[in-house]
Amino acid sequence: MKRTLASWLYQVLFECRNDFLHGNPVERSNLVLSTPQRTIFEYAAPLYRIARTAFLPLTHAEPMPSADDPKAFGADIADRMDFMLPQKKRRGSPPRRDTATGRTRRAPFQGHPTSALIV
Repeated sequence: MKRTLASWLYQVLFECRNDFLHGNPVERSNLVLSTPQRTIFEYAAPLYRIARTAFLPLTHAEPMPSADDPKAFGADIADRMDFMLPQKKRRGSPPRRDTATGRTRRAPFQGHPTSALIV
């Protein structure tokens, strides 16, 4: 049976969690995925985010005003930017401190790790 990568990762995480909660031994090998050699914990937050964004609507419900009214049109664009700001802040990798300049930089968004992948 084909299913999404998110579904497969959730099952692995769920099985590890249940083993731990029921007092069963959880081996290190169960926590590290064989293909990417990364721990299952790195995928917990993105999986939660996928589930949350699939369930909750992330759209600006207000209809866009006519461009004939520049103030209303500009205010609507500002409202939409404010609405999407928290979503955009969470995309991409976490900010990193540039040791040469001391400034914080964010890597560019490269797509969601689970988009369009099937196992």
